[in-house]
Formats: sequence, structure tokens, C-alpha cells
Amino acid sequence: MPGFKDLTEEEVDKLLMEMPEGSSEKDIKEALETAVKNKTMLSIDHAKTAPMPHEKPPQKRKVQEGESLSEIALEYSNHYKTDVTAEAIAAANKIKDPNKVKVDTVLDMTKFMKKME
Repeated sequence: MPGFKDLTEEEVDKLLMEMPEGSSEKDIKEALETAVKNKTMLSIDHAKTAPMPHEKPPQKRKVQEGESLSEIALEYSNHYKTDVTAEAIAAANKIKDPNKVKVDTVLDMTKFMKKME
């Protein structure tokens, strides 16, 4: 069962800032529970879009909401049993900052696949 610990300090702070002044403890608790539930649902949705471990990752890979280049690198590393890094993916796709990749960015992963096969 997910709990409030599943939210980052920044997420909690943002939620509290968005609460109307004078909100009751009950209102705040309900808002936190909803935030945890929504975050959990996002994780479940992401899991549905990620390839199964036995499936070959695609040559073109679209970045999903809440996903990082590090997660994508790990996915390819696990499949091909080699070391793929977020920095290498960023460099190959002309992304300046691997920590700031936009949702729906299409990554060309063929360079890594050729090196690994």
C-alpha cells in the first residue's frame, strides 16, 4: 500500500502551497492520499508502456511522462547485457542535458543496438 513517503518533499510542499488557506487536516490528508494514488497510477501506466523483459526494445523510443533517460538506459542495458548510459543516449540524440528530456521526445536507439549486437 503506497504511503505519504512515496511523495518527494517537493511534491508535498507544492501540494500544501496549492491548498486553500484554512484547509482542515482532513482536507490536507485527502489531498495527500489523492496525490499518492495519482503518482501510483502514473507508475502503473508507465509499466504498461514499457517493453516486457523478454521483448526486444524498439529502435525508436518515445519518452513517456515521468520517465528519465536513466530508466531508458537501464532498460536497454538489461536487455543487451551491456552498459548504456543516460549521457550516451543524450549525446547520440543531441540532447544537451540528459536530466531535462521532454515528454514525447523520440529517441533513436539504433546506434546502441548495432554496437551491442
